[in-house]
Amino acid sequence: MQAYLAILLCVLFFSLSAIDAYITPVPTPKIRISTFSSLSAKTRSLSTSSSTTSSSTTSSVDSLTKFEKDCTNLISKTKGKDKSLPAWAEERGLTYTRIWSLEMWDRHVSRLRYFRHFFSLFSFQKGITNRIMPLVVLLGGWSHFVLHPPVNIPLLKKMNYPLASLALFSSFVAFLLTLRTNQAVGRLAEGRLAWGRTVLLTRDTANLLSEYVYRVNASHGLSALRHLSIFGFLLKARLREEDDSNVIKMMLPAVDAKFVMSQRKHPVALIMKIRQIVSYEARAGNLEIGAHMALENNLLELNRVYGMCERIRGSPIPPMYTRHTSRLLMFYLFTLPVALSGSGLTKCMSLVTTMIATFVMCGIDEIGVQIEQPFRIMPMKPLSAAVMRDVADALVCLPPPLEADDVDEPCRVDWLSVDCDEDDMMAKRYQNYQNANLDDSDVVMPKYWG
Repeated sequence: MQAYLAILLCVLFFSLSAIDAYITPVPTPKIRISTFSSLSAKTRSLSTSSSTTSSSTTSSVDSLTKFEKDCTNLISKTKGKDKSLPAWAEERGLTYTRIWSLEMWDRHVSRLRYFRHFFSLFSFQKGITNRIMPLVVLLGGWSHFVLHPPVNIPLLKKMNYPLASLALFSSFVAFLLTLRTNQAVGRLAEGRLAWGRTVLLTRDTANLLSEYVYRVNASHGLSALRHLSIFGFLLKARLREEDDSNVIKMMLPAVDAKFVMSQRKHPVALIMKIRQIVSYEARAGNLEIGAHMALENNLLELNRVYGMCERIRGSPIPPMYTRHTSRLLMFYLFTLPVALSGSGLTKCMSLVTTMIATFVMCGIDEIGVQIEQPFRIMPMKPLSAAVMRDVADALVCLPPPLEADDVDEPCRVDWLSVDCDEDDMMAKRYQNYQNANLDDSDVVMPKYWG
């Protein structure tokens, strides 16, 4: 009789695997192929268009005020719900898709969390519960069918699987689930570390560009900072396969925007442009050796961070490991009602035990699957806005001038060929440092701080 049971279970699982393989299409990766001829054609078009757009770019002179306004407009447009998150991701409450505040941490460690988390099972919100509940209902129905067969089936009455033998499989299931979840958590930590490095490197690079490049060539310095400010948004668009053309056109001049959009990897194109500016100033003798080396090291690290993000997104935990875990988990859960029916438990308790075991084990497996691709749930939208704010602060929020410094800090925009009165806003910010008796209403803060 046990042989009949094993054959029945094998047929059931193989049929489920076949149905899953049939109804789940394999997504075709979107690969942008650019041949040498197409790239050369794009380069020729850029070179020819540069002469035609030179008159238009010179007519619209860039400035700190315009840069601050563009940052404010872009950040204000990106507020609200992140549409690039998957449908099952939750943006409300205590979730990993948000950057946490101290108030959220206090609520997270509250002793009432046990009751709040338990009753949230019945709130029907998006999350783990909604994703595994169909499987819990399915296993509950299977358990009811085994314990209360609708018709007289002699095979069901004679099925008897020892619970001690099933306990041996439970150890393997627990080991596989634990190992796979640990690997997924490691990938999540690595992805979050990569974005933390992105914020740090962009902020430090912006400070170096502001002090060493913008002082000697304000036009090149501001252009480099514009490219650097959208690195987070373009990296997010690359990892989630979004359209970043609006961000590029909003923050970059027409020639630079056309160059970036013509490249296969937009974040790498930003690094190429910034490195071109740094190299030009170094060859012209306007950049100190130490500053040049620091900027090159930061750009190299940004490139490494981008490569790390692409590696995490493109290389999952080996699918054979995931498939083996799922098969063993399903074998255990479908066999559990049969083993419990002969263990002395009542039919009602056997049904409840099966559903609880399904909820716990499938919940652990689902958590590992969700965090295996960390860029689907990471708060990349607020992190990208933080990158832009930090880069803008390097120019807009300057420290007070040194007493022995001959450079007139509030007039660092003389290259605009306009009066320094345009930067009354900056001069008023300097008064915040010089006059401690100013009221809060007199303090002028950048609008992109939001």
